[in-house]
Amino acid sequence: MNGRVCLRTEFSAEVELIDTVRGESSKGRMVDVSMYGMFIETENCFPINTLCQITIKIAARNSNLTLQDIEGVVVRVEDGGVGIRFTSNMEWYALFNVYSCYGRYGKISE
Repeated sequence: MNGRVCLRTEFSAEVELIDTVRGESSKGRMVDVSMYGMFIETENCFPINTLCQITIKIAARNSNLTLQDIEGVVVRVEDGGVGIRFTSNMEWYALFNVYSCYGRYGKISE
């Protein structure tokens, strides 16, 4: 058991992290999300305790949706990815469940 107490939703979307102290950026792909955090596959992993500004870009067939100004902190670093804990609850979490068809491989299922 991994100790998590919240529901996680698998969702694939483009993500950009910006280190709010150093101004460095890293792009990656969100793998899953919860009300309290997310896991991002990225080659440029920030160290644990890095404060980040997060932008999530959700692509559909005819339009895109961008969630920005999300704040979080790196709480886990693994080969190929980072775990982020949001500093505030994800207000848009329900969106990932309702529109899960857009989170499969970054576009709507046919």
